[in-house]
Amino acid sequence: LAGGSMLVCGPSVAFLVLSFPFFRHALAIYDGTMDFRNPSSIPDRRNDFCGRVDELHKGTIGIEDAVRGLHVNFLTSLHSPPWFDEPVNNTDPSRMTGFHVELLATLAARAGFTYTLYSHPVSDFEPELSWTEYLNLAVQKYDVSVDWWMVTNQRSRMGIQTPHDFLDLSLLSARFEDEEKTDFWATFWKFSDPLTPELWFTFLGISIATSLLYLVAEANAEDSDFDPDSPWLFKILRSIWIGFVQFTGAGGFSPRTCSGKLLVLTYSAFILLLVSAYTANLAAFLTAQRSMEVCQSLEQCMSSGDRACVWEGTASDAWITQEYHKFETSGQIVRCPGPPWTCATRGECALVVQPLTVYELAARSIEYNKGCTMSRVGVDSLKYIGGGWMTKVDYTDKCTSLLNDALGSHLLALQIGGEMAGLVDRLYSRGMTQICSDDEDGSEDEDSFPVSAMTGALCLHGTVFALVLFSFCGRLIWERVRRCLRGEEEEEKHEGASDLEGTASEGSGASSMGPRRSAAHGPGGRLGRGRRASMGREASPRSKGKEEEKGEEKADPQKSLAEGLRNEATLQ
Repeated sequence: LAGGSMLVCGPSVAFLVLSFPFFRHALAIYDGTMDFRNPSSIPDRRNDFCGRVDELHKGTIGIEDAVRGLHVNFLTSLHSPPWFDEPVNNTDPSRMTGFHVELLATLAARAGFTYTLYSHPVSDFEPELSWTEYLNLAVQKYDVSVDWWMVTNQRSRMGIQTPHDFLDLSLLSARFEDEEKTDFWATFWKFSDPLTPELWFTFLGISIATSLLYLVAEANAEDSDFDPDSPWLFKILRSIWIGFVQFTGAGGFSPRTCSGKLLVLTYSAFILLLVSAYTANLAAFLTAQRSMEVCQSLEQCMSSGDRACVWEGTASDAWITQEYHKFETSGQIVRCPGPPWTCATRGECALVVQPLTVYELAARSIEYNKGCTMSRVGVDSLKYIGGGWMTKVDYTDKCTSLLNDALGSHLLALQIGGEMAGLVDRLYSRGMTQICSDDEDGSEDEDSFPVSAMTGALCLHGTVFALVLFSFCGRLIWERVRRCLRGEEEEEKHEGASDLEGTASEGSGASSMGPRRSAAHGPGGRLGRGRRASMGREASPRSKGKEEEKGEEKADPQKSLAEGLRNEATLQ
């Protein structure tokens, strides 16, 4: 056992001794052939510790060295990987994992013993035997039964004790929190909860009536809130809008007449009281969770008709049957063949009764606590119970009481020294498959406003925001379309004006050639020449003006067509 490796084979059993430092004291044996329904088929693997009792009485050894150098046989069952796990038919100690493996290796190194850890599936005794019946057989065949065994009166009367109750297995009740189920409109209008519907309608009626009366009093006043040239419908809508925004603080009336000032004085006092009442009740209504009233104790929950799930055949089952027998007859105690949260997730019960340490593991498991809705019922435990490993109280046959006392002294030392707390923390870490917020984070969330409570206000503002944004974008698009259309029209007009200008120029040239020829050969030529000379003198500055106007047309493409036609007619 001290070094090297050795393989020992038996009927359907194999174990391997390794020289790894962590498992240098360990043997691993998986035996799937154990049948606890037939105890005679299981050999007695207990060791005889009576020789060490004599040495202890003589004072040659102390209790802390009572099992040093000895070999101890342990037994455990495969039902929860965070506690203990290994592959089927495993013979390699390094492939064993879980809380019990780490604690056993630490204990063996401290107390100086070697050990063999036998494992088997729970199907070797379930469902015919209860866990207590299985435990009674286990400690009669092996030195120590390794599991999270609860200390009970029944087991004590059977001569079964724990070396040290290093686990807190206090019974508690837990349940899944009922999430608030409300429709969309109930959530939408939640921001209005600080005021009653009657008060909201009163505010609307008073605001509209006051706005209309204010319009009548201030409509003809100078520098009033209303444009005298605006239509009456616009004035009415503007007055109502001012009355509403006075509640939000975004604006208000500016009276000029005495009657208007008196009216606004009383209306503003009403708005002040309304805003103060809304503000005072806002935090309470936004943080309040409209959830179902949850019972605060197991008795209260079951009295209201809830059913409780418990692991069948365990000490939890025996305790709840004894303490709550009246609910046993009513069928409110549901016995599950495995972890009770399995039945709870299927909706077979509303409550679960189980030990504290086991509950902490389930709360960290996404398999049982998907959505992080698992919570305890009440604050206090139903019953404080310690627990740990178990041995048989025997002072004469195998003297396993010595083993019990020796292991207890070392387990107590591990707990006092803090090593046990570290092992338990690693147990929780090993079983953690999700991270849920703790109570402190939850309390901070409860003190802040939930987004869902502002759904209505956010939706209303978001709708208006979207309408304003779409309107703005629509105006931009329309302006660009108009510019494009206007540019095409002006281009067509410019081309048409150019064509007309060319036609007019050709006609003007032909008419000037005709008079010149007639004046050279006919009478009145001098007068014609005088007139043409006069027209030529008048036409020169006009031609110059025409060129300037053409330059203006090029600079300003929006020159009207009529203006160009008038210029051509003048030139002709």
